[in-house]
Amino acid sequence: MPQQRIIYWFRNDLRLHDQPILNSLPKDTSLLPIYCFDPRHYALTSHGYLKTGIFRAQFILESVWELKESLLMAGSDLYIAIGKPEEVIPEILHTWQADIIYTQKEYTEEEIIVENNLKDKMTEDNLHTQLEFLHQKTLFSNSTINTLLSDLPTSLEDFIDKVNNDTILIQKAIEAPENLPQIPLQYAYSDLPELEGFGLFPQSPDPRAEFDFIGGEKQGLERMKAFWGRKYKTFKQSDSSRFSPWFSSGCLSPRKVFEEILLLNDKKYSQILQNQLLTREYCQLLAIKYGNKIFQLEGINGNNIKFKTNYESYTNWKDGTTEHPIVNAIMKELYFTGYISYLHRHLTAVYFCHILKLDWRWGAAWFEANLIDYDPASNWINWMKIGTQKEQLDKEIFKEKFQSAFENRQYINIWSKN
Repeated sequence: MPQQRIIYWFRNDLRLHDQPILNSLPKDTSLLPIYCFDPRHYALTSHGYLKTGIFRAQFILESVWELKESLLMAGSDLYIAIGKPEEVIPEILHTWQADIIYTQKEYTEEEIIVENNLKDKMTEDNLHTQLEFLHQKTLFSNSTINTLLSDLPTSLEDFIDKVNNDTILIQKAIEAPENLPQIPLQYAYSDLPELEGFGLFPQSPDPRAEFDFIGGEKQGLERMKAFWGRKYKTFKQSDSSRFSPWFSSGCLSPRKVFEEILLLNDKKYSQILQNQLLTREYCQLLAIKYGNKIFQLEGINGNNIKFKTNYESYTNWKDGTTEHPIVNAIMKELYFTGYISYLHRHLTAVYFCHILKLDWRWGAAWFEANLIDYDPASNWINWMKIGTQKEQLDKEIFKEKFQSAFENRQYINIWSKN
């Protein structure tokens, strides 16, 4: 029987655990794992700043390198390419004809365009390799996703109730493979690109940061174990797992984390964490259902929102030089660390949309560039919901809603300096 040739194209799934295909390869398989650093992800935006900032870029490089090391330990390797996937992969196929390409299905516009471009290029070049998409970005199988989409609740609360009460099937996580086929020799020994090549320069962690995020599957799993096994076993609702950077890059499988959550002794906090994870899932499903509408000014409800085009207000907001010290502190923490809490994301987005009355898409794009845990669906949908609200807050209600944050002088003092 002829040897089957498989390309495994890693995207936002930079891990070996919960990769069912890799755990069930036939013995006679020839495997080529690849990852493409797409230059478009590191290009200048229309606003004049890089689409991917230094903190997420560093995190991705760390994650890709650790994936390469894990593959080497399993007997394989990772071919690291710099280029557009729809150009890199067909070029490989012309010299190493694969039978099938496996890759994770993505659910947002830019990623889908890349998928379609690859299909078109393969057709144009008369390449007959099968392209198969794997639905492993969420907790659910493809069939369960379709079932949920057929009757998707209009509110997050109703969605959480539906999943909890209807016994929606959660996919079981798969352990990482111990042994994998050797990579074709012509694709061994590839290396990481230099950050400087993308116009970025490495930065040391800011000493004011509460947490130092390091990319990679092992780091994500260690963070998970450390969080579960803290010295103080009681949890507060305000406790943050900070798993999100490893979720967004796919270093942690949401299915793996969900299984671990169910094992917690603190059932109340277990439910809180489940609901947080289901919030992420709801955003992914909304992205699938509404497509490009999540990036459009009117949002998914078609609301006619009027906004101001005030570049001075926009610059003051992103630079942290507004009239509100708490907003300034949040924006500086974001700029110097790549991470801010969910409460602070919400606060500064409400200020941007409701008080400054600026185009919410500008704010979402700035977060996209700077967040270390940027996820297209979560980021743009959360901004869209705030930016397209018909009932917007005035200054007094805004201060009242976020009173505790406004009064947090310790936090403001820490981040008041550049």
